[in-house]
Amino acid sequence: MNRESPLQFIERNASRAPDEPAATFGARQLTHRELFEAITATARTLAGHGIGPGSRVAIYSDDDLDLCRCYGALWALGATAVPLNISHPDSTLASIESAIAPDFGLYSGSFKDARARPFPMIFAADAVEKPGACNLGRVVTGNDYDTSPAVILFTSGSSGVPKAIPLTAAQLAGNALGTAQRLGVRTDDRLLITTPLYTTSSLIHLLTMFSGGASIVVERGFLFGSRILSVLEDSKCTGFGGVPANFIRLAPLTAQSTAPHRLRFLMNSGEHLPVPVLQSLRANWPGVDIYCAYGLTEVAGRLCILDPAKVDTKPGSVGRPLEGMTIRILDESGCEVAAGTSGEVYVSGPNLMPGYLNNPEANKAMTPHGFASGDFGRKDAEGDLFLEGRSDDIVKVGGEKVSMIAIESAAGTVQGVVECAAIPVADERIGIVPWLYYVSAEGHGEMNDRIKSCLRAALPPNHMPMRLMRVDSLPRTASGKIARKKLLEAA
Repeated sequence: MNRESPLQFIERNASRAPDEPAATFGARQLTHRELFEAITATARTLAGHGIGPGSRVAIYSDDDLDLCRCYGALWALGATAVPLNISHPDSTLASIESAIAPDFGLYSGSFKDARARPFPMIFAADAVEKPGACNLGRVVTGNDYDTSPAVILFTSGSSGVPKAIPLTAAQLAGNALGTAQRLGVRTDDRLLITTPLYTTSSLIHLLTMFSGGASIVVERGFLFGSRILSVLEDSKCTGFGGVPANFIRLAPLTAQSTAPHRLRFLMNSGEHLPVPVLQSLRANWPGVDIYCAYGLTEVAGRLCILDPAKVDTKPGSVGRPLEGMTIRILDESGCEVAAGTSGEVYVSGPNLMPGYLNNPEANKAMTPHGFASGDFGRKDAEGDLFLEGRSDDIVKVGGEKVSMIAIESAAGTVQGVVECAAIPVADERIGIVPWLYYVSAEGHGEMNDRIKSCLRAALPPNHMPMRLMRVDSLPRTASGKIARKKLLEAA
């Protein structure tokens, strides 16, 4: 069994291919050796501030280079990295700080240290001295592989207050190695990432590439359409790890453009990729593999990935779990259901967190059957998973179950609908009813009648949205998921 830690991925690459690119952040590019030396220097400086084994260190930064080297330096010192989303309101940050009780804070980028905190704040951009000999082992100890948390990550908060999730080096490494195996990562791969490195998805993208000796290109911001094409071409990327919002806008351009010359795969994660978008990408770029993934922060990133060879025959599936992980579909009484029958997805395996930090109520999801994910779906006879939505995406309307995902999937097939989101809204007279928000393509305008006609033909009457609203864009979390909580607040 491979027992490398995430830090050892970086050290191994610095030894194997020191002058090959490791990471590109805008105009700044580091080789594997330069990245490891930056981590070494940062570790020395942070050790001088008193950070060491067991220290819990909050990171306040939107500078991805600083995030990358601070991760490595903290892991080298045996400390726990706690990357925070600095776009949260200060009240949310204060609540998170109270829950995790950091020993230190590191900050850089656009973060302004305006509030006094009960722990030392260190300017991360100053935590770099002139690199010396590339010998990290002389000054550091490293995380305990199986027990001590290497990171504390957070749920996206799309449906409520973020929950804190401690994960070990073993869990991060296990997820990265398992994902790299499924993707067939090669040393000449370069993966484009557009979401910040404090998110679980981007962190595991980074570690997946490093585990295979490959490199990353980070372009912050949601890149759409022709901008994605130009960045992929100019940066010579072989892969793109995106979310549905990226691919929805990319798909129409694939009919007019050939794939960037080095591109070999696309990977969708975060949310369900509409089948029409998937089919368009496959038809127009047949030589590019498409990996549809399902992940949870609770399992350190990816959980299931569909074999690209099955994309045409099983559109909408997210495939099977990574090696060592298990999913079971259970009914309301806790009994496993037959293939093809819907139920809640329960998860177990070595990458699963031990539980949410200081959150007894949320930890009720840790059951003898495994972790109750809150996601509903079904497995086919071959064990491939098809998701049907979150527990709060499946509601009873008129005594019958209605799936928000089913509404979105049907509405997404209407020509001119760029993307859409269905949410369950409380109605004083009827109870819970579905509403649909949608973004229409340029020149299409309001499409309520066309969408209604499609939904009537495709779905039962109780799935018809009570309201349809055209919007210019859908709100999103930092990880690219639709911020449904904000839509509910606006309803």
